Amino acid sequence: MRVTTHNGRTNKNGVYSPKHNDRAFNTGNAENIHQELTVNNYNWHCYAEIYPEMTFDEVEHRFYLETFGDALNAKNNRYIAQRHPERCQTIDEYRSCSKSCPEETILQIGCLENTVNAEILLEVCMNHIKWEQETFPNVKVLDAALHVDEDGAPHMHIRKVWLGHDKEGNLIVGQSKALGEMNIEPPFPQKKYGRHNNAKMTYTKMCRDHFLELCTARGLNIELEPKEVSQSGLTLLEYKRVQEKNKLESTKQDFNQLKNEYDEMEVSLNQKKYQFEAAKNMAEKHLKTLDDAPSLLDSINNVKENLKKIESNSILEYSCQEQSVYDEIEDIFSRVVPKSLFLKQSKTESVIANEDLDKLRLLAVSGFKAFKKFKECIEKFDSLLNTLSGLVPKIIKQLDLEPVQKQYLAEVKADELLNEHRNIIKELNITRNKLSDNQKYACEMHEKQLNLEKKLVESNANISFYRNKTEAAQVAIKVYNWLDRKYPQVLEAYCSDKGEVIKQGGKVVYGNDSGARDRER
Repeated sequence: MRVTTHNGRTNKNGVYSPKHNDRAFNTGNAENIHQELTVNNYNWHCYAEIYPEMTFDEVEHRFYLETFGDALNAKNNRYIAQRHPERCQTIDEYRSCSKSCPEETILQIGCLENTVNAEILLEVCMNHIKWEQETFPNVKVLDAALHVDEDGAPHMHIRKVWLGHDKEGNLIVGQSKALGEMNIEPPFPQKKYGRHNNAKMTYTKMCRDHFLELCTARGLNIELEPKEVSQSGLTLLEYKRVQEKNKLESTKQDFNQLKNEYDEMEVSLNQKKYQFEAAKNMAEKHLKTLDDAPSLLDSINNVKENLKKIESNSILEYSCQEQSVYDEIEDIFSRVVPKSLFLKQSKTESVIANEDLDKLRLLAVSGFKAFKKFKECIEKFDSLLNTLSGLVPKIIKQLDLEPVQKQYLAEVKADELLNEHRNIIKELNITRNKLSDNQKYACEMHEKQLNLEKKLVESNANISFYRNKTEAAQVAIKVYNWLDRKYPQVLEAYCSDKGEVIKQGGKVVYGNDSGARDRER
C-alpha cells in the first residue's frame, strides 16, 4: 500500500471550506457522499473540551478573532491613515483570503481496493497530529475530520494555520515567518532559496517520513517510494474519470472474451451441423438402398435360377438366355456398385453380388446407427447452446455496465452541449455581422450629422453676418432720420462729398443726381 499526504489551500472553486469536513451543509446534493454512513465520521477541533458543539466554521472564526484580531485592527488603522479604507478587511475576509486562510492536509493509507480499517487510520492520524503540535510550535491544528462516508477509501482532513509575528510583535498568518522562527532550513542551504528549494519542502518531508514511520510501526506494509508526479495529484473528478475508464476497459475486455468464445462455439456448431448433414445424407442413402434390398434379392435369385438353367441346358439355349442374364446382373450391379466394377466381373463371379448385398445391409445399419448417434450429439449441443444463451445475459447482467451507461450518457450530453455551443457561435456570428452593418450605418449617419452640423454652423455664421448688417442699417436709418430732422444741410454736404445718393419713396432727397432733380423740376 501507499500513503497519501496532500497539502493545499485552494482549488478551482476558491479556498477550501471547513463546512465540507464536518458536513455542515446539505449532503443530499453530494453524489459521492452516503448519508447513512456519515454518523461513522469522526470530528475533532481545538475547542472540543470547552465548546464541543461548535462547528468547524465557528471554531476557525473564533480562533482567528482571538489570535489575529489585534494585528488585523492595526493593519486596518494603517490603511485608513494612508487614505485607503478599501483595503480594510473583516476577520472573515482575512481567513477567506488565499494568503491567510488555513492550510488543509489530507492523510490516507492505501486506496479503495486496498486500504486499512478506519480505526487504524484514526489512531495513526491522531498520533501524527500530536507529534506535529509538539515538534512545530508555530503550526496550530484547528480541526480534523475522518471521513468514511465517501466513495473512496477512508481519509482524514486536517486544517492548520501558520503562526508568525509582524514588526509590532502581533501574531499574523505567515508561513515563511513561522518556518523562519522555527529555524527550519531548506533542503539545500548552500543553493538559492526558491520554489524548488525552500523550508516548506523540509517541513513536508519531515511530516511524511514521520507518517510513514507510524504506519510501519503499526505493522502495515507500506511502499516507501512515492509515485511520480504524473501519476499523482489527481482531483476527485479526474480520479473518478480514470476509474470509470479502467472499468470500461475491463468491461470491454470481458465482453470481447465472451464474444470470442461465442464465435468459437458458433464455428464449432456450424462444423457439427455440416457433419450432421453429411451423416444424415449418408444415412438416408443407405436407408434408401436398404429399402430397395428386397427387389435386389429377387433379382439376384432370378439370376441364380437362370444360371442353373443355363448350366443344365444346351449351348443353343445358353446363347439365347445369355444376354437376358447379363442384363439382369448389370441392372443389379448398377443399383449396388459402379458400372466400371461390373464390367470387370465375369459371368461366373455373379455370386459376389450376394456378398456385396450383405455388406450393403451392414453398411446401411451402421449408417443408421451413426445417424442416430449424430442426432443425439446435435440434441446435446442444442441443449448446451440453449444453456449458453441463458448464461450470456446473466454474465452481462453481472458485469458493472452502469459506468458504461454513464459514460455513454455523458458523451451524449457533451455532444448536445457541443451542438448548442456551435449554434450559439453561429448566432453570435450572425449578430456580429448585423452589428458590423449597424456600425457602418451608424458611421454614415454620423458623417451626415457632422456635415449637417457644419452647414448649420455656416448658416449661423451667415445669419450672424446679416443680422449685424441689419443692425448697422437700422442704426444708419436712425442717424439719417435724426440728421434729416436736425441738420439736413450736413446730410446734403456729406452726400455731395461722397458722391452718394439717398432716395426715399423713389425720389432723390440728397445727392448729386442732377438729372433726377431736373426731372423733378
